[in-house]
Amino acid sequence: MSRIFAYDIIDRTHEYLDILASKIMGKEAKEAAAQLLNGHVVAMLLKDAGNRFLQHHDTGGGGAGGSGAGEGGGGGGGGRDRSGDSGEADKMQTLRSLAVLLQLMGRYITNHMPHVMAVLAAALRDVSSQSLKMQALSAWRVFVRCLASLGAKRQDEEPLLCRVAQQVVVVLMEALEEAGPVQGAAVSILEEIVVTHRRLIRSALPRMPPLPSLPALAHVNAAIAAEQQRANDPRRHLQVLLCSLRSESLSVRYAALGELRRELREDRPLLEQVMSGALGASGSGASGGNSGGSAQQASAPARGGAPALLADMIAALLRCCDNAMRTNLGRRVKLRCAEVLGMIGAVDPARVPVAMPLPDPLCEYRLEGTFTLQLQLVTRHLMRLLETIDNITTLDFVTYGIQTLLQEHTPEKMAEECAGARDSSLFATLPPETQALLRRPNYVAQAGFTPSQLSMLMGTPSDPVLTDGLFAALPPRVQLVVRPYMTSRFTLEDLVSRAPGELPGAIFGRSRHSFRRWLELFLKALSRRVTGPHQRAIGAVTSVLKCDLPLMRFLLPQAVHNIIAYGSAADGTFVREEVSALLASCQEGCEALPEQELYLQALFTLLDVLHRWVKEMQDLAAAVSQLQLLAAQQQQKAQAAQAQQQGGGARVQAPEPPPVALPPYVKRVSDFLDSIPKRSLAQAAFRCGAHARSLQYFEMYVRADNLGAMNPAAYSSVVYKPDQVSFLLEVYGQLEEPDGLSGLVQLRQGGLTRSDQILVAEKAGSWGEALALYEHELGRERERERGSSGNGGAWQQWGAVLPALAAGGGGGGGGGGGGLSAVEQGRLRCLLQVGHLQALLQQVDGLLVRRPSPLARAQAAALGVAAAWRLGQWDELAEYLGIAEGQPEGAAQEHLDVCVGRLLLALHGGKYSDVHSGLVATRADIMAILPAISQESYLRAYPHVARLHMLQEVQDVLTLMQERQPTDRLDGGTLNQRFRWKERLAATQASLAIQEPLLSLRRQLADLLGLRQEAGLAWLQHAKLCRGTGHPEAAATAALQALERNAPGAVLERAKLLWHTDQQQRAIEELQAALRYNNERSTGRTSETERQLHARVALKVATWTAKQGQMGYLELKALYEAAIKADDKWEKGYFQYARYLDQLHSDAKTRQTTVLKDAGTSAKGDKKPATDRLGGRSRVALGEERAYYEYLPDILTNYSRAVSSGRRHALHALPRILTLYCDFGMEAAAAPRRALPSKERVAATAVVNLMKNLARSLPATAWLQVLPQLISRICHPSADVTDVIQGILVRVTEAFPQQALWSLAAVCKSAVQARRAAANTIMTNARKGDPRKARMFDQFAQLVDMLIKLCHWNQPGSNRNPVKVISAAQEFDTLLRLLPVEVMVPVQDAFTCPLPPVPATGSGAYGAAAADQMPGLVTLAALEDNILVMPSLQRPKKMTFRGSDGALYPFLAKPKDDLRKDYRLMDFASMLNSLFSKHAAARRRNLRIRTYAVLPLTEDCGILQWVNNLNAFKAACEEIYTAEGIYKRREFSASTKRTYESWPEGMSRSKLLDKVLMQLPPRMHRWFLAKFPEPATWLQARLNFTRTNAVWCMTGHMLGLGDRHGENVLIDTASGDTMHVDFGCLFDKGLVLEVPEMVPFRLTQNVVDSFGVSGVEGAFRKCAEITLQVLRQHKEVFMTCAETFLYDPLVDWTKTSSAGGRPGSEPAEVENPAAKDALATIQGRLSGTLLGVLSQPSLPLSCEGQAQRLISEASDKENLGRMYIWWMPWL
Repeated sequence: MSRIFAYDIIDRTHEYLDILASKIMGKEAKEAAAQLLNGHVVAMLLKDAGNRFLQHHDTGGGGAGGSGAGEGGGGGGGGRDRSGDSGEADKMQTLRSLAVLLQLMGRYITNHMPHVMAVLAAALRDVSSQSLKMQALSAWRVFVRCLASLGAKRQDEEPLLCRVAQQVVVVLMEALEEAGPVQGAAVSILEEIVVTHRRLIRSALPRMPPLPSLPALAHVNAAIAAEQQRANDPRRHLQVLLCSLRSESLSVRYAALGELRRELREDRPLLEQVMSGALGASGSGASGGNSGGSAQQASAPARGGAPALLADMIAALLRCCDNAMRTNLGRRVKLRCAEVLGMIGAVDPARVPVAMPLPDPLCEYRLEGTFTLQLQLVTRHLMRLLETIDNITTLDFVTYGIQTLLQEHTPEKMAEECAGARDSSLFATLPPETQALLRRPNYVAQAGFTPSQLSMLMGTPSDPVLTDGLFAALPPRVQLVVRPYMTSRFTLEDLVSRAPGELPGAIFGRSRHSFRRWLELFLKALSRRVTGPHQRAIGAVTSVLKCDLPLMRFLLPQAVHNIIAYGSAADGTFVREEVSALLASCQEGCEALPEQELYLQALFTLLDVLHRWVKEMQDLAAAVSQLQLLAAQQQQKAQAAQAQQQGGGARVQAPEPPPVALPPYVKRVSDFLDSIPKRSLAQAAFRCGAHARSLQYFEMYVRADNLGAMNPAAYSSVVYKPDQVSFLLEVYGQLEEPDGLSGLVQLRQGGLTRSDQILVAEKAGSWGEALALYEHELGRERERERGSSGNGGAWQQWGAVLPALAAGGGGGGGGGGGGLSAVEQGRLRCLLQVGHLQALLQQVDGLLVRRPSPLARAQAAALGVAAAWRLGQWDELAEYLGIAEGQPEGAAQEHLDVCVGRLLLALHGGKYSDVHSGLVATRADIMAILPAISQESYLRAYPHVARLHMLQEVQDVLTLMQERQPTDRLDGGTLNQRFRWKERLAATQASLAIQEPLLSLRRQLADLLGLRQEAGLAWLQHAKLCRGTGHPEAAATAALQALERNAPGAVLERAKLLWHTDQQQRAIEELQAALRYNNERSTGRTSETERQLHARVALKVATWTAKQGQMGYLELKALYEAAIKADDKWEKGYFQYARYLDQLHSDAKTRQTTVLKDAGTSAKGDKKPATDRLGGRSRVALGEERAYYEYLPDILTNYSRAVSSGRRHALHALPRILTLYCDFGMEAAAAPRRALPSKERVAATAVVNLMKNLARSLPATAWLQVLPQLISRICHPSADVTDVIQGILVRVTEAFPQQALWSLAAVCKSAVQARRAAANTIMTNARKGDPRKARMFDQFAQLVDMLIKLCHWNQPGSNRNPVKVISAAQEFDTLLRLLPVEVMVPVQDAFTCPLPPVPATGSGAYGAAAADQMPGLVTLAALEDNILVMPSLQRPKKMTFRGSDGALYPFLAKPKDDLRKDYRLMDFASMLNSLFSKHAAARRRNLRIRTYAVLPLTEDCGILQWVNNLNAFKAACEEIYTAEGIYKRREFSASTKRTYESWPEGMSRSKLLDKVLMQLPPRMHRWFLAKFPEPATWLQARLNFTRTNAVWCMTGHMLGLGDRHGENVLIDTASGDTMHVDFGCLFDKGLVLEVPEMVPFRLTQNVVDSFGVSGVEGAFRKCAEITLQVLRQHKEVFMTCAETFLYDPLVDWTKTSSAGGRPGSEPAEVENPAAKDALATIQGRLSGTLLGVLSQPSLPLSCEGQAQRLISEASDKENLGRMYIWWMPWL
C-alpha cells in the first residue's frame, strides 16, 4: 500500500512539475520540464541539499579542506557537525525530497551524477542517527535502481550503473561497519548491485574493492571473488588487496587495510610465506641480482616471489596514506595503516627491494608539442576528486576546473598555441640537415635515441590533442564523465580582486602557517607568475588547491620550472627568496619547526624533479650531437671513397661538428639549481634526518670547494678543511656506515681532534674510551665555567656541527638558563649505550638537583626515562616522565624513549585505556610525517617503521593481558608462537640503533607477563647483537644480565665475548667449568634443549682448545665425541670433528712422507721416516701414533654425517670428501694393492666401501652442488674412484638431466678421447629405460651441434662490409625447425638448486631425491630471427631465445675462446659467495661476486648468458667526459699516442702519466650522480660499486687475473655493482705479454673517484681486508675448488704439455706442471708470503698488511705509467 502511495506522489509531482515548467519557461510542458531537470535549477537544489549535511569553515583558512598539520588531501570537507543533528527533521525531509527528485530526473540524472553521489555520500557519512542513515540508504537504493533502469546511453557505452558501481560500493563500506538495520540495508543494496545486476556491472567487478568478510555478504563476496579469480588463492587475494590500497578512495583503502589486517592476523601460513622472503634473503645478494650488459652476467630474480610481494606490500602501505584527508576517515586510514605496518614489522631495507615511485616528471610543452599538464590535471587529479569527494562546495570547484580546461583547450585554441610551442622547441632550432637525419631510423638508432627522447624532441603531430582538442585526448571512460562540462556554464566568484595585495618577500616565515597553508599560498603566488599555456591550466585549478595536497605537490615543480625557465628575473628572484627562507630556517641555532620535515621534503622533491629534467635535456642534446657526428663521419667516408675512385690525393681529416647548444631556458633552470648553496642543502637535509641526501649535497660542495678529492691515482690529491671533515664524520656516523667513518678519519690532517676521537669511539662501540673522553672534556668545560683559559674552540665548533648531540639545547655552557651541553648529553648517552643504567640514573638525579633550567631538567629527565624503563623502575619512571612531559615547547617531548616509557608505565599500572590511547596518539604522530619522508625511499622511513614495529608488540601484549585469565599458563614458547618474536627480530636490520630498543622493550614486556627466562633470553640476544656489531663493552653488560637470569646459552655467549676480546684462555676455562658443572649435575633426564646446549659448549671447548694447542689428540677426540654424543643430529659437531681430523691427516701426511736427506735406509732397504731421529736404534717405539691414511675413514665418515644431518656445511664438506678420496685413489693407483702395508689396505678398503655407500645414500640434490668438481675428475687413474665418480654422475644426470647435460656438453666434445668416452658413457647410462628422457638427450645433442655451428658462423665472401644482423631463418633454419625442445633455458638461476631442508623425523638429511626438484622449469621454445653480430675481432653473436614462459632470454655465442676458464671461475665465485654469506662481517656488507651462466660447448667455443643494464667502465668514463666537453676520442687518442711514443726511454713513467692526467681529471663521481639521482639509491649504488670492486680486486689477484682494461670491467646501471668479463688472462698470464702488466688489479683515478671523497680509505680498504680474511680462513676450500684447473687443464696448458703429441692421445688425467705452478702461487698469495704482481717472497703478512701492499702497488702512478697504452691507465 505504501509503495502504491509513493508512486502516486511521484506521478502527481511529475504533473505539477510539467505545469510549473511550462508556466515559467513558456514552452510545451514536457520540453520545459526536460530543460528544467537538465539545467542549473537541479544543480542548485543539489547544492542546497549537500550544504545541509556539511558544516562549512572559513575558506580563508583552508576552505573546504581546512588547514593545520597533517598529510591531508584527497578533498573532503572540513569537520563534520556531530553535535546532535539539531536539524534532524529538516535533514529527513531533504533526503525524502532527494529520493523523489531522483525519480523525477529520469534519464537526465546522467548530467548530475557527481553531485548526486556527493550529496548522498555526505548524507550517509554526516549523520549519526539510525533513522537518518536508513533514509539515506533508501535514497541510495532509489539512485541504484534509477541507473539500472536506464542501462547505457549508447550501445557502445558501458551501462550507467557499471560506471559508478565501484564508487557506490565504496560509499556503502562505512555503513557495513555498523550493526543492526543499517548494516542490513547496506548489504541489501550491495546484493542488488552485485548479484541482481551482475550482468550490467560485470566489467566493473574485476576493479571492485574487497568487502569485509561478513556472513551476510557471502553471496556478494563470492561473486566478486569469482570475477577477480581469487577464490581459494590467498596470494591472489593479497595482490587484490594491494591494488585496493592504491585506490583513490579512502573508503576502499580503509576497507582493504581492514581485510589485510585480518588476513595477517588470522592466516598465519600466509604471513609466514610472505615474510619468508625477508628471512630467506639475508644472503640472497650472493648469487647476483638485476644485472646485464655488454656480454654476460647473472640473471635477475623473478618478480612475483615472496620478497617481491613483501616489497610491494610495504610500498603500497607507505603510499596509501600519502593523500589521506584530514577527516575522521583519513585519520582512521592512517592509524590502520600504522597498525598493519607494525604487524609486518621493520623489515630490513637490504632484504626487500622496496621501490618507491619517482615524483611526476615535468610537463614541458615546448618539447612535446602537447599539453600533458592539462591531461594530467583532468585524468589524474580532477577525476580522482570528482569520484571521491563528498563536499559539495569542493565539488563545484572541481567541476569548474574541468569545465575551464575543456573549454579553454578546444581544437581551434590549441592549434594556435601548439604552433607557437613547436616554433620555440629544440627541434625547431636545429639545422635542416639534422632535422632530416632525425627522420631516418638508422641514424637515430646508431645515435642511441630512446623513444621518449624522440617524442620530446619531435613531438607527435598525429596526437589527437593537437587536432581534436583536449576532450578527444581523454580516455573513453573519462570522456563519459566529463562530457557534460563541455557545454556547462559554471562561474566562480571573483575572490582575487577582493583579496589584499601580495606582500613583498618570502611567504615562508611571514607568519605561523602550517605546511599545507604555506604550500597553498606559495602556489597561488606562483600561479600569478606562470607564463604560457600553463598559466590558464594552473589558474583553472587554483580554487581546488586548498582541498587537495597531492594536487599541490604535483603543481609545485610545474609552476617553479615555468617561472625559472620562461619568467622574468623578478619572478625568479621571488622563487629564490622562498628557497633561501626555507634553508635559512635550518641553519645552526635556529629553532626546529613543527613540520620541518614536510617543508624540506617538498623542497627536495622540487629540486629532484628539476634536476631530472635538466639531465634529460642534456642527454637529449648529447644524442643530437652524436647524431651529427655520425653524419659527419659518414660524409667523410663517402668523400674519401669518391676521392679514391678519382685518384685523389691524401685523405683530409674533417673536424668534428660542435656540440649542440642547450636552449637558454634549460640553462636558466640549471643555473637556478647551481645557485642554491650545496652546503645549506646538506645542513637542511641533515637537520631533517635525510642523511644520504645530506652526504650527497655536502660531497658536491666539498669537491667544488677543494677542486677534487683524495685520490692517489689522480694528478693531484687534495686535503680537506677541518670543518668539512667534521661534518662528513657526523653524517657518516648517522648513516651507520663504520667503514666510511674509518676512511674519513684519514682525511684529518694533523691527527684526530677530541671530537673526532669521541665520534669514532662511539661508532666503533668503544664506549669506555668514549666515556673517558667525555669525562676529560667535561672537566675542561668546568674549568671554562670557572674562568680558566682552556681552549674550548674545537669543542664548540664540534658541538655546532653535531645537532644530534645537542637536540633542543643551548650549546656549550650548561649555564642556568640553557639546556644540557653536548658534552653532558653525550656522556649520559654513553652510559645508556654501555648499559650502565644505574650510574645513568644517579647522574640524572644529580643534574636535576644542580640544573634549575626547565630545558636542562627536561633533557636530563628524558634520558632518565630511557634508563628507568629499561630497568623496570616504575616509581622513578613516573617521576622522570612528569618532568620530561612538562618541558617547554621545542624540546624533544615525543622522543621514542619517553613514548615507550609512558606506555610501559600505564601497562604496569593496569591502565589499559591509557595504553590504548597512548598507542593511538604515538601512531598518529609517526604517521603525520611518515608518508612524506617515505616518498624519498624506504630506507629514509625505516626508523619510523621500526617504531611502529615496537608499538605493535606493545599492543600484542596489551591484548594478551586483557584476554588472559588467572588460570592461564604462559611460557616463552607460547609467546613466540603467538607473536612470532623470533621471526620478527630476524627480519629487522641488524644494527644496534634498531634492535636495542626493541630487545629492551621485550625484556620489560616479558617481565610484565611474569616470564623471567624470556627476559633473560632478550638480554642474551642483546649481548649477541652487541658482539656482532662490534660493541664489546655493551655486550659484556648484557651477557652479565643474561647470566643473572639463568638464560640458556648465557655462559657460552660470555665465553664467545671473552674470546672476541682476546681473552682466549679465560674463555676456555669458563666453558670447561660449565662442562664440569653440567656433568656433575646431569641425571640422564635432561631436556633436548639442555642436551643441545651441552653439545655446543663441548664443541666450542674442543675447537678453541685445538686452536690454542692445549690438548693432545686423545683428549680432543673425547671432547669432539662428547659433543656429538650429546646431540647426534647436529651437523656442526660432525663437521668440526672432521675438520680437526683433516688437519691431523694433512700434518701427518706432510711429516710421514718426508724423507730426511741424511737418514739413510733401514736394514731392509726401506727409507726411514722423517720422525725417526735415532735412525732405528731406539728400543722404544718412535714416530706417529697413527699413519696418516688411518685418519681417512674417520674423516670421510664425519664429513658424510655432517652432510647427511644438515645442509649448512654441504658446500664445504662435499668438495673436501672428493679431494681426499681422489688423492688417496691416486696414491693407491701408483702402487698395487698387494704392495701396500696391511693397515693401508684395511684403510683403502674402508674408504672405498664408505664412498660407494655415500654415492648411493646421499641424494643427487647434494651431489649437484659439486657437479663441476665431479666432472673434472671423470677419468681418474684409479678404477675404484672412476667407478664411484661416474656412478654419481649417472645419478645426478638421471635426477637433474637439464643441469647435467649443459655441464657435460664440452666434455662430450673433448679432444681427449678418454674424457669424451667417459662423458658419453654417462649419458648413455642416464638415458636408459626412459623414452622421454632419451628424446630430450637426442634433442640436446642436436641443439649443441647447431649452437656450435652458430658460434663459428662466418660471413661468406669479402668482409669489407661486415654484416651487423643475420637472419636465423636464412642461416639456421635447421635450428628453428628443431625448436621447441625439452631443454631448459640455461640461465644462472636454473643451475642452482637449493638443498631441501632436513626432515623433522628420520635419519636421512634430504629424503628421497625427486626426479624433478625444480618445478616450473623454463625450456627453449623458439629463437628470435634477428641475430646481432658484434663488431669485435672474434665476431660473437647475440641471439635471443624465447622460453616456454613467453619471456626472452638473450645469450652470446662466442667462438675461438676456451670458456672453461670462465666456467671454472664462475663455479669458484659461487663457492666464494656461500663463504661470504657465512662470514658475519662479509654478510653485513653483502660482499659477493656477481655470477652468470657460462656454458662451454667445445674447448674453443660456447655461449654466455647476456643480461641488460651493464655499461663498460670505459664507456661510462667517456660518456661523462664527453658530456663535459673535455674529451674527443679521436683527437685525444692521437695526442696520447704521440705522447707515449715520444717519451724518452728511462724517464719517469709517473710524469708521463701525469701529463695525460692533467687533461682528464677524475669525473666518475658525476656519472654516479647522473645515473642514481635519488640520494639513498646513489649511496647504495656507490657502496655496491666499492664493495664488489674490492672483492673482485682481491679475488682476481689471488687467481692472477689480468687484462682488466676498461671494457672488461662493467657497471650495473641498475645497482652499481661491478662485473668482470673475459677471463682469458688468468694465472699471471699478464706477465708474459709484450708489455707486461705491472699492477695487480685496476685501481685507476676514476675507479678511486667512484669510491667517494675518501678514495681507497674506508669501505674499499675494509672490504678488501675482509675478502682476504675469508679467503685465508677457508683456504682449503679455495684450493679444492682451484684444483679443478689441475685435472681439467685449459687448452693452452694442454697444448704446452702435449707439444709434439697426437691430439687426443694424452692420458685421461695428468697433473699439468703449469697448473701446479699456478696453484703454488695461489697458495703463497693466500698465506701472504708471495706479495704483489711479481709474487715476491716475504714473511707472512697480515690481511691488513697485504691489502695495503696491493692497494699501494695498484695505485702507484709509476706502475700505472708502465701499463700498455690502450689499457688506458688514465681512465
